[in-house]
Amino acid sequence: MKNLLITTVLVLFCTVLFAQDQTVPTPDFVDQPMLWDKTTNTLSKISKESYEMKGKIGKMLYIFDGPKSETRVAKETDFSFLISSSNSTAITAAKLYVLETKKKRREVQAMQVKGYMSASIEQNSDVEIGFDLRKVDDDVYELVLNKKPGPGEYAFVIGMNGFTFGID
Repeated sequence: MKNLLITTVLVLFCTVLFAQDQTVPTPDFVDQPMLWDKTTNTLSKISKESYEMKGKIGKMLYIFDGPKSETRVAKETDFSFLISSSNSTAITAAKLYVLETKKKRREVQAMQVKGYMSASIEQNSDVEIGFDLRKVDDDVYELVLNKKPGPGEYAFVIGMNGFTFGID
C-alpha cells in the first residue's frame, strides 16, 4: 500500500512537471518582429531592409532590393512571430505582405487607386496576410497569422521599416 501511494505521488508529480506550458522567450528588440521557432523555443532576428515606395498609374508598390531575404525558414518549421512594443496601436498598423520576385528585386502592390473623379484607395488584400495579436507577456505580443504562409518571400511593413523573410 505504501509503494502504491509513493508511485501515485511520483506519477502525479511527473504529470504536473511535464504539463507546464512552454515559456515564451522575450524579444531583445522593441518594435521589431522576431521569428519564434516554437520547437526549439528560440528567437531570431528578421532581416531589416529599407524599401522604396513607388507610385505607378493607379498603383502603390513597395520594392525591396535583391531576389531573396537573408532570413530563411524551412517550411516544416513550427514558427510564429513575437514583437515587443509598448504601443499596440502601432503593431496593429503593421502589415504582412507576400512579395513577388522580379529579377533582382522583390515587390508588392500594396494599394491601388480606383475611379477617376471620385478616386478611392484600397488595400490589396490578395497579397496581405492578416494576423491577430495575442498578448503573451507585458508589452510582448504574438502575431497569430490567419493562414500559414507557404514557400516564398514575405515582408512585414511597420511604418517606414521593412522586415523580410523567406520560406523554403
